Amino acid sequence: MKRIAAFLFAFFNRLMFAFDSLILVLIVGACFWLKNLQQILWLEAGTLGLFTLLFLLTGRWAARRSLAVGTVRRGSPQEKDADKVLRIFSLAEWLLEMLLYAMLGFFIMSFFMFDGRFGFWLHNGLLAALCIGLYCAERWIGRVRKQRGYGEYGL
Repeated sequence: MKRIAAFLFAFFNRLMFAFDSLILVLIVGACFWLKNLQQILWLEAGTLGLFTLLFLLTGRWAARRSLAVGTVRRGSPQEKDADKVLRIFSLAEWLLEMLLYAMLGFFIMSFFMFDGRFGFWLHNGLLAALCIGLYCAERWIGRVRKQRGYGEYGL
């Protein structure tokens, strides 16, 4: 039984990683397909903006929902609501990971996109600032999760 559980864990972990890699491949492929630098930058702004907006909405939803549900004990009637809150927190953390993978794809493509040093360093400096914001967002969602009693574990 332990071997089957380990195999299933590895299989689902591989599926999740394959989806992350798919996003990276799609971004790199789109950047090679688009001819104009302005189109690539609009794609970058749209992709990163969409993931950021989805994270903000999901993070607020998780904070509101966790405040409404509160902490529950095992076997209580509110346990299903608490499981839903854990799933929302996991979704918010997953969106942060997708944002990080998208930033990685655009960072890799910056070596091919820019001819001059100024544009290259400006682009990567803005990505570094976004990475710092991503770190702060991850700390915020973790702090909310701990304060509301949902701990370090997830579904």
